[in-house]
Amino acid sequence: MSNPKYLRLVWNTWYFEMAIPKVIQHHFGQTKFYQTTKFKFEEVKKAEIYGLELARIHRNLIKKVKSMSEDPEYRTGLQLNKLLNEYRNYDSKNPPINFPKEHNFDDFKDQLVESVFEDIDEIKKNSGEEKAQEVSDISFGTKKYLKNIIEDWATNELERRLKPKTVDSRRSNVELICQSFPTVEYFFKENNVKNWLHSLFKDKGFTPSRIQKVCDSGKSFFNYLVDIEVIKYSSNNPVLNPFVVPKEYRIGKNHDSKSKFIQRPWQPMSVDEVICCYQEAINKEDSQLSDLIMIGAYTGLRISEICHLEIDDIKLREGFLKVKDSKSESGIREVPINEELKPRIRELIKQSQDGFIISGLTFNKYGKRSDAIGKRFGRLKDSLGFSDRHVFHSTRKTVGTTLENSNVKENIASDILGHKKQHITYKVYSGGANMKIKKESMKGIHYDWNKKVKSPNQIIEEKEKKEAIRNGKLKSTNQ
Repeated sequence: MSNPKYLRLVWNTWYFEMAIPKVIQHHFGQTKFYQTTKFKFEEVKKAEIYGLELARIHRNLIKKVKSMSEDPEYRTGLQLNKLLNEYRNYDSKNPPINFPKEHNFDDFKDQLVESVFEDIDEIKKNSGEEKAQEVSDISFGTKKYLKNIIEDWATNELERRLKPKTVDSRRSNVELICQSFPTVEYFFKENNVKNWLHSLFKDKGFTPSRIQKVCDSGKSFFNYLVDIEVIKYSSNNPVLNPFVVPKEYRIGKNHDSKSKFIQRPWQPMSVDEVICCYQEAINKEDSQLSDLIMIGAYTGLRISEICHLEIDDIKLREGFLKVKDSKSESGIREVPINEELKPRIRELIKQSQDGFIISGLTFNKYGKRSDAIGKRFGRLKDSLGFSDRHVFHSTRKTVGTTLENSNVKENIASDILGHKKQHITYKVYSGGANMKIKKESMKGIHYDWNKKVKSPNQIIEEKEKKEAIRNGKLKSTNQ
């Protein structure tokens, strides 16, 4: 079996490897990019997704360096920088070995710097002050333009094992930051970052949630600049990260918070509301969506967990399924299969064309199968009149509510739903509830999928109709 593209197996660990074109190898000081993915042999799927993301980042980096190398002014700056660095560590007492003895080396260095300024003045006349300043910064190494560091930062984020989707989201915010703050000096002007964040809210229409994400990305980028010493930090010169969410835009998590903006949690659906969504999916002949809703309603699995369930994860004879791909360690678990769900699971196993329980879903660029069907669920529940706080995760809350109303102990519910346990005894010392107890706990979950239910829109329409009849604006059909 050949290795996946860009990957190489070294001592049971997958490494990323990508050649650098010869024409720009001097820029990187190496012939290839090479780094560990930290994924083991059996995690080849995850390593492949990670490797493709690294390849995309490094292709962009190569493209950027190539474009800069084709820029004559940029090449001039590099040549001048190389020339200055060549003589920077020498003086008249310690000149280069081949330097003519009849010449004064210090005078030569002065003339060299003057010639650099002459070249920069020429660029200023031909290409403008901004380009001349950029060449000057490259030549003397006085400034590093932050936009040129974004790719290195993104690679570092991936090396920290952040998800590619998270890195891409942060990258767009960092690019926004670098447009307004081209060099680090701009960060330290009084209230510069704070005023900029205010302008995003007032002039650009950014929500407090978006400003929070911009600040999170800014903190990460700023810390990276400190790590690579673009920003100098010492005990004598401590620097404070300026990307702090202004008090006005902080989002409170509790209803009694004094913050102007309060985080609103996802709302659970009632059993009838889940049935309503299922019936609408059936009406639309979307069997993938109806199966997704049914599995979620009986198990409390997250949408991504359902979409990544493989046939091999289903143990019908034993009566449970294995969740191997989850957002947290607590999410890796075994969940009972409700007796009402078993017939449909059996059919799905027979029908599968690709080894997954919900067959036919496609992977996105991050290796996730749940994005497209998640959007379909969003459109479906919107058409029925559900609020923006009702999402697929609401079915998970339906299961949690049912377990609580069935007097299931919290530690057992945590094992079923894949949550961290709160109490230290069970959290540290317990291996989890056994399958017999979990099966018994889930017997209270029941749905009558053929029951006649009304959507939120239908309930509102009926209420408005009754109100109109009461006010005499509409005649009752009973009259």
